[in-house]
Amino acid sequence: MAFMNSNFPLAEATRAEWQYLDGKIVLVRSASDRGNPPTAVRGTIEVREEHGVPSVQIALEFPQMFSTRAHHRTIILDDAAVARLLESERDGTFDLTLDEPLDPAAASDRE
Repeated sequence: MAFMNSNFPLAEATRAEWQYLDGKIVLVRSASDRGNPPTAVRGTIEVREEHGVPSVQIALEFPQMFSTRAHHRTIILDDAAVARLLESERDGTFDLTLDEPLDPAAASDRE
């Protein structure tokens, strides 16, 4: 089951279409990452319903590293980001590139 046509208005998605997204895997990158190869983090799509309106989030888990503790980050997507996420679907998995760093907490620790 595919979610929906990318031209389909998000507001018209059915509950089943939103539930299809919940728990899917997404590979998250940062447009500001200049590494070669660029860093990416595997995340999980979470769909929450508040007052009948779905909210799409991505949960990221960061392991403990030399200079940072293990921690969690939740990214709440706006409609434009959800549309980009849906357009990226390939065989039930997704891809999303953020404008900001993947892990702002780690970036601030290094400064």
